[in-house]
Amino acid sequence: MPQVNVWAVLTAAIAAFVLGGLWYSPLLFGPRWQREVGLSAEQLAGANMPKIFGLAFVLSAVAAYVFALFLGPSPSVGLGLDAGFAAGLCWVATSFGINYLFARRSLALFLIDGGYHTLQFTLIGLILGFGTEARRCTWRRALRCPACDGPTPDNRPGHRELPAVTHRYAAGPLVTARVALLGSAIRVPTGPVAAHDPSLA
Repeated sequence: MPQVNVWAVLTAAIAAFVLGGLWYSPLLFGPRWQREVGLSAEQLAGANMPKIFGLAFVLSAVAAYVFALFLGPSPSVGLGLDAGFAAGLCWVATSFGINYLFARRSLALFLIDGGYHTLQFTLIGLILGFGTEARRCTWRRALRCPACDGPTPDNRPGHRELPAVTHRYAAGPLVTARVALLGSAIRVPTGPVAAHDPSLA
């Protein structure tokens, strides 16, 4: 099963959905888009908007999820940003361009729709990259010795220079996770910390 940051995917889907609402609003390109596609105000008013918005969000979530699979489990912010921009501009927008050429759609409509999807995937990639950075920061905070607030293992007093050092934390429910970091096995506590013993290997 591929590893996907579900919260980052949901955040990206929501952000893309909100971006679309702003992009096609009266404040930006909504009126011009309406003229280019030939929809009247009566047609827009008579549409089933809950269904349209609901399906639009589901499609945004699908796009974000599959793009997360494409980027892999640990994309950097730079990779997510670059890949998102390239996918939106060179895959999605160009595909719209091919369809619009044969459908005799206007250049203005192509720029509006292609511009949105370019920004959509750029935003999705950026959020997926930030999701990875957030997880890395969480692990960095977790892998610190509460006694000295230093990364483990290091050369501070109280630590031993061993190929493998295990920090043992007393008190509290000790549900631990073993993590390989710089060749060392570290036990990360999830309960309250009272003392530690770095002498165990």
